[in-house]
Order: sequence, then structure tokens, then C-alpha cells
Amino acid sequence: MVPEWILQRRYNGEKACVWTIGVCLYFLLHQQYPFRSKPDIVKGRSNLPFAISADKQAYQTMKQCLNGNEHRRPKLNNLQYLSWLNSSY
Repeated sequence: MVPEWILQRRYNGEKACVWTIGVCLYFLLHQQYPFRSKPDIVKGRSNLPFAISADKQAYQTMKQCLNGNEHRRPKLNNLQYLSWLNSSY
């Protein structure tokens, strides 16, 4: 659930999708969900401090995607160009 839905009962599909990507990245990096309750979502309080992450680029993307201000989240289209997502192993 995105903060703007909790506060204003509205959301933008693209920006909500970016938020969800942030939640998924958080789960992949920390093996738990970032928020326990609606007030935590609104206030931006997560279960774990953002400072612990093995992958700095994924951490930065996650942090940007979980921005409480929907206008400061990255554009969904721009996420596909992130170098760490396009590197081949």
C-alpha cells in the first residue's frame, strides 16, 4: 500500500508500481518487509535501518523507490536503464 493511498485515497499506477519495486528490493536485501503498519508507511519508518545492505546500487534504488513523496520516486521507465540491472554475469 502506497502512502498517497493511505493519506488521500488516490494513487498513480506508475508511481505505485515503483513503490512496490522498492518494497520487493527491500525484501530481497533484508529478508523481511519494510513496514509493519500503515502509520509506519506514512512516516517512512521501516523494520530495519536503511544503512545495512550488501549491494550499494540496489540499496540506493530501493531508497529512491520508497520515497514517501511520490513525485521524488524514479520514473518506472528509467529503472530499466540502471547499470546494476543490465550487467551480465
